[in-house]
Amino acid sequence: MSTIPKVPGSLNTQATSIPKINGTDVPSEPSTNTVLVATDSDSAVWAKIIDGYVSASAAIAGTKISPNFGSQNIVTTGTAQAASVVLGSSGPTITTGSGVPATTPVEGSVFLRQDGTSSTGVYTYQDGAWAVIAGGGGAVSLTGDVSGTTSASVVEKINGATAPAAGALTTGNVLKVTGTSALSYGAVNLAGGSNHVTGTLPIGNQAARPTWHRRERYRLFSQAIP
Repeated sequence: MSTIPKVPGSLNTQATSIPKINGTDVPSEPSTNTVLVATDSDSAVWAKIIDGYVSASAAIAGTKISPNFGSQNIVTTGTAQAASVVLGSSGPTITTGSGVPATTPVEGSVFLRQDGTSSTGVYTYQDGAWAVIAGGGGAVSLTGDVSGTTSASVVEKINGATAPAAGALTTGNVLKVTGTSALSYGAVNLAGGSNHVTGTLPIGNQAARPTWHRRERYRLFSQAIP
């Protein structure tokens, strides 16, 4: 018949003390959220789980981890997958989805449209509205006084005033205002009044005056005025 080994301590209905487990010392009075951790071959302590107590092959599910890493850098050799990326503590954001974006994010946010084309694939949020960054090969559509793309731009206006097309250019003409918001090319109108010509033309830039014969000048100025 086998003999049940004696357990050091007193066993009674009031209290039971087990100072050892399989020969390993067991400290008394554990605190909340602690586990029994072996410190050597015959000793153990009550302690909270720390990084050193977790096996490298534990593969703990990410849903059981609080993802706030503070100021630590996140390094991975795999792929980081997220529905949205927030830059800084409060944006801007980088998101992806289908269709034209309808959210109201922080200024400077970017939306990557999954069902877009080369001209509707990327949007940026500026001045309270989404604007598409269009064009294949990284080209960007231009608006305002300039049209076309970054690789083939055309200046159509000057400070909001429409400028004539290149086909309307004529040698010697100048660009002049023809309306409150329009410009045109044409010759300088010297007879147009004070609004067209100001100042005095230097003598060196004036056309040579005709040379009069003394007798012809006398005849001209000696004629009687009717």
